[in-house]
Amino acid sequence: MAIGISKNNVSQKYYENFVGNLLLLAAVVSVCIGCRNGSFGSNGLGSVAYIEPNKYFDLGSGKHGSYTATITNKGQTNIEATIQTPEGSRKTVESLKPNQKATCTIAENTTANFENQGDRWATLAIEITGDISLGMGYKKNR
Repeated sequence: MAIGISKNNVSQKYYENFVGNLLLLAAVVSVCIGCRNGSFGSNGLGSVAYIEPNKYFDLGSGKHGSYTATITNKGQTNIEATIQTPEGSRKTVESLKPNQKATCTIAENTTANFENQGDRWATLAIEITGDISLGMGYKKNR
């Protein structure tokens, strides 16, 4: 006798949560396998950031070593990449249109910000090599 999970024997909410958790698990396993097999370099990490309109993704807040980020704009809105030094000064390093790719080397203790400049969600693929012990988060645009 086979036991399976279907929409018929569990509520819709639990079914959707189950499927969502399976997809999350698959994404985590894919990143782990990629890191283990060297897909992101010998000391690397790969991720995708989904950025709401009028927000930015903050990468590398706090103390850390230098790293290189290869970023690809996978969405349909422009993304502005800036760096912020520990002293607080900001500088735009790249403006990415949809499907554009750039590589930025980020200095020790410097933060990279990827700002969604559109009215749609932005999708940013990120590959990091170097120091990967980085703080990350989302913030409202300045």
